[in-house]
Amino acid sequence: MEKISIIVPIYNVAPYLPACLDSIIHQTYLNLEIILVDDGSTDSSNKICEQYKTVDPRIQVIHQENQGVSTARNAGLALAAGHYITFADADDLLEPSLLAECIKAIETGQTDVLYHGFKKDVWKSGKVSSSLKGIPSFEGVLSKNQMKDYILAQKGNLNVNVFSYIFTRELIADLRFNPDLPYAEDAVFVMQALSKAQTYYFSANCDYHYNVRAGSAAYRWQPKLVECYRNNFME
Repeated sequence: MEKISIIVPIYNVAPYLPACLDSIIHQTYLNLEIILVDDGSTDSSNKICEQYKTVDPRIQVIHQENQGVSTARNAGLALAAGHYITFADADDLLEPSLLAECIKAIETGQTDVLYHGFKKDVWKSGKVSSSLKGIPSFEGVLSKNQMKDYILAQKGNLNVNVFSYIFTRELIADLRFNPDLPYAEDAVFVMQALSKAQTYYFSANCDYHYNVRAGSAAYRWQPKLVECYRNNFME
């Protein structure tokens, strides 16, 4: 059973962090390295990290001055020792069998990277509206040439949220998130990783809960998003 490193960047998410961490430590896949990167939180998030570290020896905690999510993820990557690497946002949830099912698939297919869908849970006034997102039109193994055809068939409509991917550590060994990007830093990282991979596994698994709260950055239109993409892919 290969080790998975799961990297969680954390900044001022105390109300949601315990539920996220509980969902990770209770995964049915046990060989985990859980890397929590506290990015200079000013609430009790840092204390929650330390509390969970005493409960589960698989947890490692990094505390750093606030430098943004890219730098936090990069700190986690520098420490990660697992054969596989994945990411979770600190206010999201993983259903118990997510990692076990994904690793079974990626090892069966012997691929460089696995993609899975997610449940988008939109919270407003204490109520949640859920929908399945990012379900691939194909499930199974794709070669690099097949991946090109798949992307063309999707007309570029490919989910590039980094939490939807599990990478081999070898694949992303020389990749890092760009701390200068105000948005879409995960999209750039994912695209770079996909361009390096030779084989891909697409899974319809949607056991990752992506929580969006009204008023959050993820819920609002970002006026500089298009400019951000253009600057990074039209150099």
